[in-house]
Amino acid sequence: MATKPKIIVFSTAYHPFIGGAEIAIHEVAKRLSNRFDFLILTSRFRRNLPKKEIRPEGTVIRFGFGTPLDKFLLIPFSFVYVVWNLIFGIWKFPKQNSKRILLWGMDIGQGSLTASLIKLFFPRIPFILTLQYGQSEEYLGRGRFGAINFSFKFMLRRANFVTVISTYLLDLVRRYGYTESGEVIPNGVDINKFKDKSKKLKIADANKKIIITTSRLVPKNGIDTLIKAVAEVKKEFPEIRCHIIGDGPDRRNLELQTTNYKLQANVKFFGSIPHEKIPAYLKAADVFVRPSRSEGMGNSFVEALAAGLPIIGTPMGGIADIIEDPSIGSGQATGFFAKPDDAEDLARKIIYVLHHTEDAKRTVEAGRKMVEERFSWDSISSAYSLIFENVRTSPRLLIATPLYPPQLGGPALYAKNLGDKFRASGMRVSVVSFGDVLSLPTLARHFVYFLKFTWRCFSADIIFGLDSFSVGLPAALAAVLFRIPFVLRVEGDFLWESFMERTRGEVTLPNFYANFQALTRKERIIRAVVGWVMRRADRLVFSSKWRREMIIQAFGVDRQKTIIIRNVWPSANKLPVTGYQLPVKKVVLWAGRMLYLKNLYRLIRAFSAANAGEYELKLIGNGPEKNQVEKFVKENGFPGITFAPPARHDDILREMSEASFLVLPSFSDVGPNVIAEAYSRGTPFLFTKNSGYTEYIADNSFWVDPLNDEELVPKLKWLMDEKNRAAQKEKLRKMHIVHSWEDAAQEWMNIFKEIVK
Repeated sequence: MATKPKIIVFSTAYHPFIGGAEIAIHEVAKRLSNRFDFLILTSRFRRNLPKKEIRPEGTVIRFGFGTPLDKFLLIPFSFVYVVWNLIFGIWKFPKQNSKRILLWGMDIGQGSLTASLIKLFFPRIPFILTLQYGQSEEYLGRGRFGAINFSFKFMLRRANFVTVISTYLLDLVRRYGYTESGEVIPNGVDINKFKDKSKKLKIADANKKIIITTSRLVPKNGIDTLIKAVAEVKKEFPEIRCHIIGDGPDRRNLELQTTNYKLQANVKFFGSIPHEKIPAYLKAADVFVRPSRSEGMGNSFVEALAAGLPIIGTPMGGIADIIEDPSIGSGQATGFFAKPDDAEDLARKIIYVLHHTEDAKRTVEAGRKMVEERFSWDSISSAYSLIFENVRTSPRLLIATPLYPPQLGGPALYAKNLGDKFRASGMRVSVVSFGDVLSLPTLARHFVYFLKFTWRCFSADIIFGLDSFSVGLPAALAAVLFRIPFVLRVEGDFLWESFMERTRGEVTLPNFYANFQALTRKERIIRAVVGWVMRRADRLVFSSKWRREMIIQAFGVDRQKTIIIRNVWPSANKLPVTGYQLPVKKVVLWAGRMLYLKNLYRLIRAFSAANAGEYELKLIGNGPEKNQVEKFVKENGFPGITFAPPARHDDILREMSEASFLVLPSFSDVGPNVIAEAYSRGTPFLFTKNSGYTEYIADNSFWVDPLNDEELVPKLKWLMDEKNRAAQKEKLRKMHIVHSWEDAAQEWMNIFKEIVK
């Protein structure tokens, strides 16, 4: 009988020390114990706790000597324990067993740090990081002299998948540079336990209005603000009671504050209460309040709703995922917001809830429905099960790309959008961008990139290259070294580009490959390297037959391993009709990297000859040719030419929508994304006929011979006429050449599945 996959859980604390993170481990592991073998590694903290305990959810191993310092011993002890078992012990670690073991780190702490260290030495083992962080961002950035910030970034760099308990935390990890897969999975609540009406605490305050909070007594939870608010509420409800459930380092100060406000009869501290008894305390109250200053999610709010209490919180962190305030006016209200650190505003909200019981009841009903739909442990466990299975078994893809956002360019867009689609399908995706080392000297940048790339290969099943030279060579070398399947997208052409920049001639890409010109030693080396890279690839992917035939004839690659995947053409039908209205600006637009091969000098001359003074030619971008082009315009006094710096992708799309038409008369352009995007905006365009896109658009009114001034000038003039442009818009409307990112991603994944079996 096959053994179950093993999930090694790293948690700084665990049973009997219970908080949101510990409850999540317990509830998920208990429900999934029939599918996975859970091993929970944690700190001991108390001498009377067993070092090893078999529980229904799995086996618990506690490290340390039973003191509060055990959390610091967790890192070396658990690290040695896991590594020993992986290398010498019962788990044994041949490569094929990497899919039988998964590391699960719980929150930012010693446990997750240990998991990320193990991941560093065993990169093929998948690592899932779950964040339930509730401290402030300032503490995350500067806490413990920056150690928390460093540890957090280290964990994120090692993680294959991050789960978070709120959208706020997902946004946080993205802002900290995490680019891999992530998902919001909130903590849950045992709904039936909190619904049970028989479990109601019998207390002396039963006939009085009761405010309750279940909070660790630390500054972030704002209990000091609550006590100030109780002093205000007392003026309206003299017999008001506030029950504070929980303990923490602020308790003494809070008790002193209660005395100072003469609230000893109104505020009662219950200390720590076993979690299973919390429902009884909630059911005895009238309103739940926690005026947090920061919050990862706020599971106590969910429990209060499940118990039938109206809730009041602050719009901080993950609380916004739970409370929808009626004053916002959208959706169905589930609670009430008070301003952070504003005791008077909090008091007003408490008084309102205590007076307007019907309004409060409606929020409770909506809140309970939300809890049942989103916060049941059964549905949460199912979500984790799917992630565990996908992360454990899905192929690990390593993308080698010349550029990646925020850098601009076709490869950056392709790597980002395809990577997102691959992750959404369950693949584990890592990206190494050559753009990150461009600031280094020429040879140094290639060496550093190779080192960065080969390090990532330890945890890769497939290498996906988006360039035949700058990233293609290190990718091919790594594929040979690690015996990893290598798929190469052949789109740009570094050899031809180098030749054109050197000679500054007028040689199109087809002519260059049909009859190789006299190449320099450097160019002959580039040609030899590109040929070797292509022959090493398991699959060569082209965006057009035009490009494929060119490469097969030039390099003699095996036709059997070539595949065509069209470039992405967004659907024009999804855009508003306003995208097809006549433009408000008489602008002819060009956007891209300013290189000699873009044929900008001919474009400027042709535009000046075609323009009667009505239009502006706007050139957006940067590049090695920009200074020369600006000088050319200035020396010749060409009117109506403007230059703009590189823009964000969204800004370029807006420019397209406002422009009269787009023009791209490059000597050659294999598959320019800017043309596909102009199509998606309903903007007419004119592009070079030396492109694979002529296979998609047979109508030659959209393309031009880049070497023929006598053709370029009349076509520019023709498009400057509004009636002709309207006719082109109508042609665009009737075209159907859509190829979505989802379509492209699926075709790529079919290739990956074919070569990784």
